[in-house]
Amino acid sequence: MAISLPSLAVLPLAGCGGDDDENVTTIRMTDALVYDPNVVRIKSGGTVRWQNTGNVPHSVTTQPEILADPSLVLIPGGVEPWDSGLIQAGASWEMTFTTPGEYRYACLPHQAVGMTGILIVES
Repeated sequence: MAISLPSLAVLPLAGCGGDDDENVTTIRMTDALVYDPNVVRIKSGGTVRWQNTGNVPHSVTTQPEILADPSLVLIPGGVEPWDSGLIQAGASWEMTFTTPGEYRYACLPHQAVGMTGILIVES
């Protein structure tokens, strides 16, 4: 499920995730093959935890060279692309973001069905 850029302006999603630590935002990866929520805003210095709540492996990648459609991913200039590897059912993976900008990422095993997400890091 892709989100177009114009729709970003109407999504007030600051601090989604419900974690006790206000600097950690959880994004669930589900058996519906989506990131939930799939658009998130955090402050610079915040951490995102991708939690696999489904039964199948998922991933989080911004590496265009490993995707069939490299246009699915985007990172701010000067940021190195990353790939979580497979995140098994019940497991999680986290990353802390210090560079403001828009990050578009995808699930390598489920890119063909549109499992993508957007992270906006604000200064």
